Amino acid sequence: MSTSNRNYLFTSESVSEGHPDKMADQISDAILDAFLTLDPNAKVACETVLADQFVLVTGEFKTADPAVFETVRANAEGIVRQVIRDIGYTSKEDGIDPDKCEIKIAFNQQSAHINQGVDLGYGKVGAGDQGLMFGYACNETPELIPLAISLAHKLVRKQAELRKSGALPWLRPDAKSQVSVRYVVGKPISVEKVVLSTQHAPDISTEDLRDAVRKEIVEAVIPVELRSSNFEVLINPTGRFEIGGPNGDTGLTGRKIIVDTYGGSCPHGGGAFSGKDPTKVDRSAAYLARYIAKNIVAAGLATRCLVQLAYAIGVVEPVSLLVDTYGTGSIPDEDLEKLVREVFVLSPQGIIYALKLKQPIYKQTASYGHFGRTDIDLSWEKTDRAERLNLLVSAWLKIKSNTEKQIDRGVQFIAAVNLTLKDKDQYFGKEIPDFYLVEAVHSAYKEKNILPVDYESKYYSLCHNSNTKITTYEYQYPRIIVAGPPIITSAHIEPNLTKSQVFEKAVHIAMLHDRRTTAFWEPFDFISVEPARWRGINKKYPYIAVNGKIECVLFYPEKLTKEELIKVGEEIVATWGSSVENRYRVGIVLSETESVWPVSPTLTIEGEQIGTI
Repeated sequence: MSTSNRNYLFTSESVSEGHPDKMADQISDAILDAFLTLDPNAKVACETVLADQFVLVTGEFKTADPAVFETVRANAEGIVRQVIRDIGYTSKEDGIDPDKCEIKIAFNQQSAHINQGVDLGYGKVGAGDQGLMFGYACNETPELIPLAISLAHKLVRKQAELRKSGALPWLRPDAKSQVSVRYVVGKPISVEKVVLSTQHAPDISTEDLRDAVRKEIVEAVIPVELRSSNFEVLINPTGRFEIGGPNGDTGLTGRKIIVDTYGGSCPHGGGAFSGKDPTKVDRSAAYLARYIAKNIVAAGLATRCLVQLAYAIGVVEPVSLLVDTYGTGSIPDEDLEKLVREVFVLSPQGIIYALKLKQPIYKQTASYGHFGRTDIDLSWEKTDRAERLNLLVSAWLKIKSNTEKQIDRGVQFIAAVNLTLKDKDQYFGKEIPDFYLVEAVHSAYKEKNILPVDYESKYYSLCHNSNTKITTYEYQYPRIIVAGPPIITSAHIEPNLTKSQVFEKAVHIAMLHDRRTTAFWEPFDFISVEPARWRGINKKYPYIAVNGKIECVLFYPEKLTKEELIKVGEEIVATWGSSVENRYRVGIVLSETESVWPVSPTLTIEGEQIGTI
């Protein structure tokens, strides 16, 4: 149901770090951090249960070195006790005794059947499970999260701050908050109700507690200008809250998924975060979806944005991508989706690299929300893609207003050979349509002299290395060419690397990012590396290969005869020419031993000289 034109109340809640469910999340993430500290590639799925004076830590784990598994298992009890101490529990009377509570560690090895879908070889990583993930951003707060969840987190953070500082020494670790915000025509205008329940020592009266909490916490967090005329505050509505923590309620990892995200302001895929290593897309793809949505809003392309990603276990690319700006986008949502695919890498391995997720950073995210955090440095909260998005959209809008119509034929060629076969007959030899964003990419390239597609997240720091030049046509050496989608091929100049280092880097890029990569030391001294899906056991026939200034583009038409394939190749040649200036070599590869080349410029491919034009 749409609420954009309604006058309504919306409520979100948060809980403190001493809430039993959040304790479980922090313990699970502390175990995850311990594994990643010793093995950044560890596979971890850790669950924690707390009940009174008992803690169970269990799950499935995989490490390259079995000694790492044994080390973390041996240290796990100490990790659990330290987490409980850090939260602030000191005794059974508080909620749990960190020194005397019973702790059971039950670690298991990860299923080999799950692992075979994650580690695909050649440095590629498949999704650790199927699932759907959502990311959200809006312009209601400076941190670009909804107002209600932002204030709810701030209330329980303030409670913890005053408890730990000793300013209100009778506060105890367990607490919950709830904030109700009035919306008019889709915009938050005031806070009407606040609920805050906090555990406390026996020697504080209910009246004194309510007075102090209202003054020191609620009024310190909720700005005067946001309080409605009928602003209502409910503090410990039941009266006493002396029994808290695991002594008062059982805690379990993953039971506060709405608190962890956006407070119910958008859908949730159902997967929890804590205790999961970044190959689990429940966590990493949710972080990426937030990163995408936040950069779209930060770029001013929408005031509200929802991103959905969905994955299948063992599959590298998402099975679906949705961008929904609720009618606030500056360009159509389907065009934003295409921009997202150009600017962000969506594969599990790409997400892990781009967001630097192999580091032991997770315990700090396990309380007070995973999004909108300004107190800690989280990669998915950065807005460093906003400028690139704006650049492409500006170019796109110029094209739509007919201010720039002509594009380079070479750029059109690279786009054309990446069209699907069903589009081929419609677009070969014609101007490529807007939705391929050829014009936008080329315009951005000309205006800014940079590669407009975000190679930083896909191919290390290609756009930010002072020794790097991004080019389509200049031949400098040594260089690494990365070909295949996206539209403009990049030439990465490496003046400071040795020959072996250049070749080694090319191999790593090709295998990690699934792109055809060629490393040139000199014009006729090079190595071409084809990723796994173009090699060995995954080789598919037939395919059409195009070599030339773009180095190599391969595409795989389905169910065509040899004669039909040759006709497609001849169309490419006829459309894009066979002059010395173009030097495109188009081949139909039918099998390991049979191929047809409609045109053969003078080129040397892997040591074999090809005929002249």
